[in-house]
Amino acid sequence: MQESNTTQPNRLNRAYANVKALTDKLAQNIDTFIQGELQLPDEEMKFVMKCPFCHTDTLTITSNVDLEIARTPGKEFERKILYCKSCNNKVTVGHQVQAALQQGYKRLNLPQPSAEDVDSLIWQTLRKKEASYTKNQKDHWMLDFVSIQLSVNLHDWRHRKSCFKNGRTKCRYGIPLEPCICTEVTAVITQPPPGIHTTNPLNEETPRPNSQIKELHIDVKKRAPFTFITDSNSSIMAVINGNNCTKYVRDQKVSMYYGAYTTKHSTDCEKALAEAMLAIEKHENKVRKQQQQADNENERYQREREMEEDNMEEPQLPTPRRSDYSIGLGKLLSAVRASTNGDTIGGVNTIRASNGRHTWKTCLTDVIELTKNHRQQNPKWASTLEHFRINQPRQEDIDFVSTRYMFDDSHPIANPPKFTITAVPFNDMREKALRYCEQRLIQKLPNCNNPNDWRTHGILLVKAVIKQTKKANPMTEQQIEAIRNLGSKKLGRAGNLYCIVDAPYIVTNNDDVSKGVANGTLAFLQDIVLKTGCTITLHELKSGKRVPTVNASDVECLLFKHKNSAWNNVSPFTTIPKGWFPIIPSTKAVECNFNGAYRTKIQMLQLPCVLSLVLTGHKTQGLTTDSIILSGLAPKDKSGVSGWLYVILSRVKTIEGLFLMENIEKNPTKYSARNDVKREMNRLRAINLQTIQRLQAAQTQQQA
Repeated sequence: MQESNTTQPNRLNRAYANVKALTDKLAQNIDTFIQGELQLPDEEMKFVMKCPFCHTDTLTITSNVDLEIARTPGKEFERKILYCKSCNNKVTVGHQVQAALQQGYKRLNLPQPSAEDVDSLIWQTLRKKEASYTKNQKDHWMLDFVSIQLSVNLHDWRHRKSCFKNGRTKCRYGIPLEPCICTEVTAVITQPPPGIHTTNPLNEETPRPNSQIKELHIDVKKRAPFTFITDSNSSIMAVINGNNCTKYVRDQKVSMYYGAYTTKHSTDCEKALAEAMLAIEKHENKVRKQQQQADNENERYQREREMEEDNMEEPQLPTPRRSDYSIGLGKLLSAVRASTNGDTIGGVNTIRASNGRHTWKTCLTDVIELTKNHRQQNPKWASTLEHFRINQPRQEDIDFVSTRYMFDDSHPIANPPKFTITAVPFNDMREKALRYCEQRLIQKLPNCNNPNDWRTHGILLVKAVIKQTKKANPMTEQQIEAIRNLGSKKLGRAGNLYCIVDAPYIVTNNDDVSKGVANGTLAFLQDIVLKTGCTITLHELKSGKRVPTVNASDVECLLFKHKNSAWNNVSPFTTIPKGWFPIIPSTKAVECNFNGAYRTKIQMLQLPCVLSLVLTGHKTQGLTTDSIILSGLAPKDKSGVSGWLYVILSRVKTIEGLFLMENIEKNPTKYSARNDVKREMNRLRAINLQTIQRLQAAQTQQQA
C-alpha cells in the first residue's frame, strides 16, 4: 500500500469526516465499474494461489527484480515468478490461471471452450449475466468471461512500463503495486489541522478554512499480486491506427463497447495520418537531396585539395547535412496529436501506426501468391482486370469492357437486375446519383388509394420527426418539409425514407456491433413493424401519385436480412429468423444550413439507414457482387489514373454483370501506368519466390 493508507491520513479522515464520507462513496462507485484483478470464482481464486506441487502452501513472488522483469512488455516467454517456500518449486502465472480455469470447468462438469469457441463468444456475444442465475451458472459465466479476457488481452497480468513513468510510485491507473483488499480513495490535504502532530495525535480541532484537498490517492481492489489486466496490444493498434489503453470493467457488453470505441478510426484521423505520412516522406526526400548535395560538395572539395601541394595540412571538410532523415520529434508529435484529434494518450502507438508502411516494406518475410482467382473465374475477364490493375489495358481489354455500355443503340444489352448497386468514385457523385435513382424510383411507384393496403405493394414512406433544439418560433410544416428534402448527406439520415420490401439498404449507425449491426452493414429489408394504433396517411407526390406514409415515431422497427451470407446461420436475436436484425428509430442532433443564409439546430427522429442503390468506391472495397452499375466517372477516373476504375470493375464476378452508364476512355495511350503498384507487386513476388524456395528446402530436409 502507498503512503495514502498510513496512520496520518486515517487521523485526517477523522478530522475531515465530511471528506471521508465523500471518498468512501467515490470508492464504492469506482468498485462498481472497474477492478484491478482478473475475476475468478472464489474456489478458483483460492486454487490459483495454491502451490500446484505440494497443494498446501500459498505461492509468493520470487523477488521484486523478477516481478519488474515480468512486467516488461514484449517478452516471448513468461518468467516463473511464483514461488513455493515449502517445496522450493517455481511456476508461471499463466500456468496457474490456466490451471484454475481447467479446475473451474471440471468442478462444474462442463467442457473448457477451445480457441474457436472463445472467438464465437466474442463475436456472437457472451450471454447476459442474469440476476436469477444460480451460483454454478454465475461461475460458468465468469469462467467464460475470463476466457474472453485472456484471449483478447496480450498484456497479461503485468503492469506496463508507462504505469510508473515520470517518477510515479503508483500505477497511473490507480492499480497498486502490492495487493489491496478493497478499493480505497484517500484525500491528501495540503494543510492539516493545527492539532494533528506526533505529540497530540488524537486532537481533532476544527480545520483551518484555507485547508484544501491537493489530490486523491486511489487504490483499486487487487487481492492477488499478479492479476492486473489492461488492454494493450501494440500490433493490433498499429493495424487499426488506434490507441487503445483501457481497463476491463465487469459488465461484458460495456467492456466490448469500451474497447471498440476507443479504437474507432474516424475519417478525420485517417486524413491526418495520411497528411502526417506525406509530410514525413516529403521531409525525407528533402534531407536526402541535401545529403546528396553535401556528398557531391565533399567530393569536389577533395578533388581540388588533391591537386594542391602535398605538404599542406589536412583540410577540414565541410560538415554534411543530417542523413538520418529524421523529421524531428516535435513535428512528429504534432502530427500524432492531429491524427488523434488532440488526444496524445496513445501517442507512441499512433507513431507506430504512422510507421506502418515502413514496417510493411521492411519486416514482411513470408508471402504466398494466390494462383487462382475465386471471384473472377472466367479467364478472359480475369486477364482483363489484371491489366486494369496496373492501369495498362490493351485495346482489346478496353473494347471488352466497353461492350457493357448501357446506351449503345447499335449493341443493346439487357437491363440490370432489380436493385443492382450503382458504384461511383466519390461522395459528391454518390449524392447526385442517389437523388437520380430516388426520382426514377418515385416515378415507378404504384398509385395507392387505401393507406391500409401498403403491404400489398410493399412500400411505405417514413417521414422524420423534426423538432427545434432551441426555444424559438415553431417551424411551419413547409419549413419542416424543406429540411426533410435536404437529403441524407446533409442530415446524416433520410428526411423521407422510402421503405421498400426486398430493396437493399445500408445501416448508418453502430447499433450493436457485436451482433453485426454496424455503420456500413448491407442488408435487404424484409418487414416493417408499426406500433399498435398508429395512423397511416396518404402523401401526394409531385407526380400526383399517393404513397402510404407514417412518421418515424409510429415505427416499432424495420427487419433486415444480412446481405453477407456469413450471417445466414447466426441467431444473435432469438425472436426473429437467422440472419435477420432489427433497426429502431433514434434521435440525432443536426445543424441545418440553407445555402449559408439560414441555420438552425434540430432534433431529428428517424431510422438510421438509407437505400444502398448507390455506393462509393470506398464502400465497395472488399465487396463481391453478381452485378454492378458503374457511373459518375470524372475524366481522370475514365482513364484509371485514380485507381477507382479498377476497384469498381473488380467487384463483379463476370463481364455480363457489369453495366456502364458512361463509357471509359477508349484510347490506351491515355492510361498512365501505376508504377507504384507494379513495384509493390514485383517486390511481393520476389518475397513469394524466396518463401517457396525456403519451404521446398525445409521439405527436402525433412524427407531426408
